[in-house]
Amino acid sequence: MPHSINKWVAGFLFVCLQIATICGCSVVPANDSPVIQSQKTVLAEVVFEATVPEGTPPDAQVSLEMVDEITGLAFNPTRYQMAQKEPGVYFIKLTLPLGKTLRYRYILEGEVPLREFSPYQEQIRYRLYQVEGPSITRDQIFFWSPLKYTGPAGRIFGIVRDAATNAPIPDAIISICGITTLTSSTGSFILDRIPTGTHNLVVITPASPYPAFQQGVTIADQASTPVDVPLSAVNWVEVTFMVTLPDGTPDLPLRLLGNHPSLGILLRDGQGGMTTLASRAPVVHKLPDGTRQITVRLPAGYSLEYKYSLGDGFWNGELNADGTPRTRSMVIPDSNITVTDQVETFLAPGTMPYHILFTAPENTPSGDQISIQINPYDWTEPIPLSRTSKPNQWEIYLLNPVSYFQTARYRYCRNDLCASLDQSAVPFDPLERQLSPETSKFQQDQLNEWVNWPKGQNQLTVAANPVLQRPDGFITGVELSPNYQPAWKSGFLPALQDILSLNGGWIVFTPSWKIISVNPPSLSIDPIKNYLWEELTGMIRKTQDAGQNAAIFPLIDPLQPGNDFWHDAELSDAWWDSFYDRLGPFLIYYADLASQSGAKILILGDPFLNPSLPGGKMPGTNTVVAPGYSDTRWKAYLTEIRKHYTGKIFWAIIYPDSFEKLPPLDVDGYYLIYQHKVASGQNFSYNDLTNLVKKDLAEFFTNNKPENKPVIFRYQLPAERNSRTGCSGDSGTCSPALWMDYWYLRAHQRPDVQEQLESYSAVLNAVNDIPEISGFISGGYDVGLAAEDNTASVRGKPASSILWYWFSKWNSK
Repeated sequence: MPHSINKWVAGFLFVCLQIATICGCSVVPANDSPVIQSQKTVLAEVVFEATVPEGTPPDAQVSLEMVDEITGLAFNPTRYQMAQKEPGVYFIKLTLPLGKTLRYRYILEGEVPLREFSPYQEQIRYRLYQVEGPSITRDQIFFWSPLKYTGPAGRIFGIVRDAATNAPIPDAIISICGITTLTSSTGSFILDRIPTGTHNLVVITPASPYPAFQQGVTIADQASTPVDVPLSAVNWVEVTFMVTLPDGTPDLPLRLLGNHPSLGILLRDGQGGMTTLASRAPVVHKLPDGTRQITVRLPAGYSLEYKYSLGDGFWNGELNADGTPRTRSMVIPDSNITVTDQVETFLAPGTMPYHILFTAPENTPSGDQISIQINPYDWTEPIPLSRTSKPNQWEIYLLNPVSYFQTARYRYCRNDLCASLDQSAVPFDPLERQLSPETSKFQQDQLNEWVNWPKGQNQLTVAANPVLQRPDGFITGVELSPNYQPAWKSGFLPALQDILSLNGGWIVFTPSWKIISVNPPSLSIDPIKNYLWEELTGMIRKTQDAGQNAAIFPLIDPLQPGNDFWHDAELSDAWWDSFYDRLGPFLIYYADLASQSGAKILILGDPFLNPSLPGGKMPGTNTVVAPGYSDTRWKAYLTEIRKHYTGKIFWAIIYPDSFEKLPPLDVDGYYLIYQHKVASGQNFSYNDLTNLVKKDLAEFFTNNKPENKPVIFRYQLPAERNSRTGCSGDSGTCSPALWMDYWYLRAHQRPDVQEQLESYSAVLNAVNDIPEISGFISGGYDVGLAAEDNTASVRGKPASSILWYWFSKWNSK
């Protein structure tokens, strides 16, 4: 039977103690009902059996924990104590709603409860199970600590496809043994190091209209097990939610949070263990009679978990009458439906809300959304504030669960982007304020100046040479920073308006996949750090609707330096075969996405992949590490990519410092990433930079034969002292940046927007004199916000004005 802790405070003390070591740990609030039943719910009995790892004490207490993905995996689970069936095997019987998709994991109880670990040495976020009727599911618990699995293991691979059309289904979530991955654009997936035995495989497609798929899969030692997953499409259903709020509820935006991508779910743990982002969730509209209503489209049969909130799933979410968090559950029917709900309360018994008024600086950009970020034990995801009738004034009522903390720090930030690694990295409120039981329940805060967005910015001017007339089709625009943030989805339209003001015509998107492991090599999409399919295609559609052209430049894990990967890799023949097998789906994924989204150019040649090219060398050395057949593999990739994508394919090269020669590949043009370093910045002037760029480009076109193929010049420069030398900063050390503003490189460098402005001017003047150049792209553009920080983004910096000047002149008829 389930057990519980009657006060949230005990759970939060546990979180505060354990958050650094077992993020996502279990806190058990009061919950006496084993299931939340919706109307006409059909129940089924499910038996869970779990085999524990060797070394588990024979008298150990093991629990099955159902997690709440909306409130947060750490904050509202229900834990069921299991009984021993035999030594090393535990079981429990539960009665559960038919059609429900369960999210659960196993816990070893003790003074500090331990959560199970996967063979990948990672804590299992949760396992999936689809309730299809009375059944028994048998699980293997591998570890209670992060140990390396050395037992017998195999591989599972397969394709998720539409049963009627055989069309592949991208971004389907594959779950086995608590290990997850996403399918590529071809519907394919691969998971290595799966321990032998029979395991439950579950496939769900949150963004697509397909039902959950479940079957047992037997893994043999050192064998590859194929799985075919045909899914039959279901109808989209319009679900209208009508909700009545309790009397006295503050007049704040009410949001519908749920486990569907359209309802604010992150699909991974965000800051502070949060699982939702308020700015990505829809607002429930207020009707004249005071009730709230919203209609959303969801797939029939979808197992929906949801709640109403004046914040996100954790802050200001609806509560039961006893003050515990409430999450609702239903399986979406086959036809349109209206759901009528009543929120019991947003306030726990005996508590009072904090009313906070915030006056932002006068020069806050009009399109910015101001948020509050709270730190009760760690910084959590920001919550948007509401505008008041006064200029630059914002407000929020904090109703729960802030009263359960002894103290909670907070600060304000712009567009949900709050500093987390370094306080000088992102414009936000430099003050850390505090809420406590002694604090007044009414707070008035004022900020005179945002960090990196000072008042009274200086007007900077530079000289420009006469403009060389360019032919039609000259490409100008920006390349987006790969430093993707989930908040970009809601902030993309203001960023798009700023990009339009530059008078360029192109946006280069830089989506990426994450490195899951080195040996064996494995790549996947991380929904926190990478665009998902629907999100990226949606942003490209908005780009095209605004009259801009889109290009896609896919990257491998730009948040991690590539040198570490290559120096740690085994680089055996078997390793290279596995690497090329994993790389293929990555390349085809973005070829398909470029084709379906209408992107005009696909840019390949991520410099991370240079060691895999013909004659590829270990980074930082002259040692060739690429296998002899690398030429064959890359030519085969391009042949296959052209079957999926009929647009232009460009190849990226770093020039001049990492350049040897153009690769022997059949491409339509080149994306020249200009990155130079000079020996000393002592006497290196902006005129010297202009002359250096001219010299480098002249040598490029003299020594290489692009065969009249277009060459796009791509430039990126951090706004820091001495950045014109290619070795920016005050320390004298050389930290060249390709396109990523690594926080650990930028953290202690002071902004210098004049340096960036004059360097751009020098480079643009040089490119203007080279008629062979077919375009100019400014790299590192920050979708999140405008800032006078030290990153390479020109948004909000004087360098944007020089881009506007040249783009306007080059594109004038």
